[in-house]
Amino acid sequence: MKPLFAKFRNTRLQFRLSLPIVAALILLLLSQWILYFFLADFIRENLRSSAASVTASISSHMDTRMRSIIERLYYVQLDPSIQDNLTGYLLGEDTSTEAVTMSKLSYSLPLYKAVEPLLSSLLLYTPKRTFTSEGMPMQAGYTFESTKLWQALQAQSGQVVFVPPLLDEIFLMRRQVIPIMYRFRVDGYGEECVLVANLDQEKFTQYLLEALPADGSQTLVVSESGEVIAAANHSAVAAIVEDSQKMDQAVHAQTLLDMDLAGESYLVSACPMETAPWTIIYLQSKQAALSQLSRLRYEFTAVTLMILLLSLTALASIVDTVTTPLGKLCQQIRSSENQHKMLDFQYPYHDEIGILAKSYNSMAEHIQHLLEEQQEYIQKLEAERVRADEEQELKRRAQLRALQAQINPHFLYNTLDSIRWKAEAAGATDISQMVTALATLFRIGLSRGEEIIPLEQEIRHVESYLTIQKMRYSDQISYTLDINPQVAKLYTVNLILQPLVENAIYHGIKENSRAGNIRISARIVGTTLQLQVADDGLGIPRKQLATLQSCLASGYSDSREGYGIFSVNERIRLYFGAEYGLILESEWGKGTLATLNLPCITISEVDKYVSYSDRG
Repeated sequence: MKPLFAKFRNTRLQFRLSLPIVAALILLLLSQWILYFFLADFIRENLRSSAASVTASISSHMDTRMRSIIERLYYVQLDPSIQDNLTGYLLGEDTSTEAVTMSKLSYSLPLYKAVEPLLSSLLLYTPKRTFTSEGMPMQAGYTFESTKLWQALQAQSGQVVFVPPLLDEIFLMRRQVIPIMYRFRVDGYGEECVLVANLDQEKFTQYLLEALPADGSQTLVVSESGEVIAAANHSAVAAIVEDSQKMDQAVHAQTLLDMDLAGESYLVSACPMETAPWTIIYLQSKQAALSQLSRLRYEFTAVTLMILLLSLTALASIVDTVTTPLGKLCQQIRSSENQHKMLDFQYPYHDEIGILAKSYNSMAEHIQHLLEEQQEYIQKLEAERVRADEEQELKRRAQLRALQAQINPHFLYNTLDSIRWKAEAAGATDISQMVTALATLFRIGLSRGEEIIPLEQEIRHVESYLTIQKMRYSDQISYTLDINPQVAKLYTVNLILQPLVENAIYHGIKENSRAGNIRISARIVGTTLQLQVADDGLGIPRKQLATLQSCLASGYSDSREGYGIFSVNERIRLYFGAEYGLILESEWGKGTLATLNLPCITISEVDKYVSYSDRG
């Protein structure tokens, strides 16, 4: 009875195993055909959307190359060697310099032609003479004013003039070229000069075709009037070129067009170029694109039949062999099962799969426990990271306060030295004023430990500093204040103007041989409080200025020079963010302008910018 019952149970298990496999097989076959129909619709829709996308891509590809050529013409006329020789020749009266100029320009022009493969020739026209590179023989009796290029130049007013393809009128090689002309003027010379770049039409066409996908598509470039600039040698291209009505429809089309060309159906898409008055026309063969769909149909049929044959063959073997491994797996699970709490997984049969489900529930419970422990560990690590960040912030603030504390004693020594010098040199008349200004300076500078103070206090602080320096340097220094009373009610970080003024005195005015003026202003630009300290002193050398500007923009502090301004910039960025800070502008020999950009803070907003580490 027991073997008979076991055999009956195995038969029922085989049936239950076979049923979902057969159902899955049917669904698989069904899904294969459903997928085919979806793919067919997708290919048809994608064919239309990809045509516009490819057209835009080709247009961008050609725009990039044309922009490079135009920029190269611009750089040619900016070349110092070409500018100097051309200026000397056009403005000079000595005709003997013509040969020298020709020699030098003939050396410079080929350098630009050599780096641009599409350039067939490069010519420089001036009202006095036409120059070209060595090794480029010109037509006998050639004059630029007698060419079609000259007519096109007179007919168009833009700086860059595009001419339809023509047989080269200038050089003996007589290639089919696409001329591009660039007008410019030489300083001091009243008439226009012209750079003529002849693009090799064959190479231009080859470059155009390199952007095409390998799917039977074709393309051409036409002007606004329908003239062909470059085109593939293909029957469909020839058909649209010969039919002026279809060409006009393609050039001015706003959407995809369906056209019959050379006995075949095409999708036609157009996209105007940005750098030239030309339009890219893209032809996509429907037959070439949909041939993939036909091949896909045969492939799906073959795959479906193969799956069906293999599945039916394997199903009987799989069902027979699954029950034996399940029995062995059941014995193995029973022998290795531990005492974990079992999840209540509902399974209606008490066979090997039911036992496997219980073991799975035990394993799942154990894994869940491990995941919870892992989550707790992650939370601890995150808390440690936050605490480390807070400690680093406190350290940074402490370092900034230490830097600020170093400024006050340094200035105290300078001021006491000034008082001593003033007393010895001129008696005690001005000592009271200097001491009063010094007291005001330190009282506002300390600000009872507050780092964000009213702007009017910061102005009084720097004015006290200027009073002392004015007494010390007398007529060598003067200053003006341009502060709107409403702006003065706003709040700012303390001790940000005095280092800039000190920098203006010691590195700008003091180093200069003449008297100087310092102007301090405050205004609101949009939502930004802008403080400026300007001086007419010696200024900053260009190389040193570039270094300082780079360090200020990146927030990097260079301790070797500009200590005060880096301290000011870092404190502003620390309190208000990287979008605020110090901008330094200067011109050697004329002066320096330091601009502080700050948020407009009222008294009710101060607490938002002062962290717990600043509240004592």
